[in-house]
Amino acid sequence: RILFFFFSIFSDQAGLELTEIEHSEDLFRLVSCFYPDAEKCRPLIEEILEVIHRHTMCTELVARLLAKGLLPPDQVLAHLKKEHASFRDSDRISISKDGRNTRKTYYDHLRTLFSLFRLTGTQMDILRNLSLVPLTGIHARLFAKWMNFEDLNDLNDLIEMGLVKEGDEFKISLHPMIREVVISNLVPGIGNCRILLKNIQGECSRHGAFLPYHNLIFHVIE
Repeated sequence: RILFFFFSIFSDQAGLELTEIEHSEDLFRLVSCFYPDAEKCRPLIEEILEVIHRHTMCTELVARLLAKGLLPPDQVLAHLKKEHASFRDSDRISISKDGRNTRKTYYDHLRTLFSLFRLTGTQMDILRNLSLVPLTGIHARLFAKWMNFEDLNDLNDLIEMGLVKEGDEFKISLHPMIREVVISNLVPGIGNCRILLKNIQGECSRHGAFLPYHNLIFHVIE
């Protein structure tokens, strides 16, 4: 259940090269892990997988979206087609990994799926402010403190949706691709991130106090 991986290749160590999941059956099983009714609407699920070019992260987000019951598979498929998520090969983004340039499908799919989660204002605020946090993450309780939250219910919902990552010791962060979508769609700024920035300003005025998370504050300010 756990993979330790590097993007580098070490010639003096034993290793196994892992490529992307190419077979639709494997991806369908991934959907089934999150969405119990996947088998009942298998043709629709398989068509969705083709539309999103079998991209793994998009597959997981589709499965979580369906599991939340926000939209049935036919409506998810209709939205993906309507928003032209299945864009031409020439429009795909090229990235480099392991010294090889490969073609992937991404941000248009993620933007479309992102819009289908019907996020509340508080959930959008969480994502917007979390995009200012380094990719290494922040402890959830500290983030809640900076946001003046009384509970973590909305944050936990975002974790369940797969839009926020939860690491060790309940440290939360955004996946780099999700972060890009959040910055593009929700546009964080001084005004709409006022509460978090005001609380960080208060932390910076605590002269003489030792803050164990001072490096994190510097990165957020930057």
